[in-house]
Amino acid sequence: MAAGSAINPRLQVSAAGEGRPSLKRCFAPAVCRAGLSLGLSLGQILGLSLSLSLGLSLGLPGAALAQRALLPSQQAPAAAQSPDSSQNSPPQAKPSVSEALPPDLVERIEKLVLAHGSFGQNRVEVRVGSLRGGLPSCTGRPEPAFVSKNRPWGEFSVQVNCAAPQWSRAVGVVTRVFGNQVVSTNTLSSGTPIKAADIRVQAGAELTKAPSDQLTEAKQAIGKQLVKALPAGQPLRLTHLKEITVIRSGEGVLVQVIGQGFRAGGEGVALSSGGIGEGVRVRMPDGQQITATVVGPGTVELKVVP
Repeated sequence: MAAGSAINPRLQVSAAGEGRPSLKRCFAPAVCRAGLSLGLSLGQILGLSLSLSLGLSLGLPGAALAQRALLPSQQAPAAAQSPDSSQNSPPQAKPSVSEALPPDLVERIEKLVLAHGSFGQNRVEVRVGSLRGGLPSCTGRPEPAFVSKNRPWGEFSVQVNCAAPQWSRAVGVVTRVFGNQVVSTNTLSSGTPIKAADIRVQAGAELTKAPSDQLTEAKQAIGKQLVKALPAGQPLRLTHLKEITVIRSGEGVLVQVIGQGFRAGGEGVALSSGGIGEGVRVRMPDGQQITATVVGPGTVELKVVP
């Protein structure tokens, strides 16, 4: 075959015995059969046959042609493997490791948190986190302190401080708070005066995410009035309640005046309405107006500071 002869590149495959494909219109049938036995792809067999056909036109021996044609396919997998490639790749950076704090420091952090006045009689669980990279060296004893004035309920941070050398690190802390909460026993409508049968105290409830004005004792609610409707089982808050009005505007009131070493009484007229503990304006008989605190039905109290 001359080097410039036209070559039909189409390669047809058909099934023949044992499930192996047979090649039709192959340029070199012997080479194609050998390629199939070696498990070469159709593209490799086609290239091998074409190389052999061109080589025969140049007068090269058949064995040499076959060896030369097969050489690239045999060497390709070896070239793809580069045993030294892993050695040339840059080393991976090691991630910094979080280290647990010294036990004595953890104990001081827990003591600091548990002493916070917002917990009251509630049960508190404290979990102190680790610190990425650990703590730097400190000649003295690192001391923990609160970062903010917010109550330490839930997730927050404390500051660990060292005097020499001077440094500070923030350490994450998580608390869970459990205690009593006052809940409604049935559906209560707005304006309802709270009685003992309307509420119950639920013990051991988790209060971690409860608002700061949530009630924990029944006496905080009894005798007060709801300002909004509540479904059964709803925790009560101070903002849900108001004092029941015991003095109304225009009514006569008894005014108790209390000062250092004396107590006096008089009468006046209420100019506003209010419940126990609230302030109301009162006009005295001489026309003077004062603001006094309601201490009972029809009674207000005015404290005089010297």
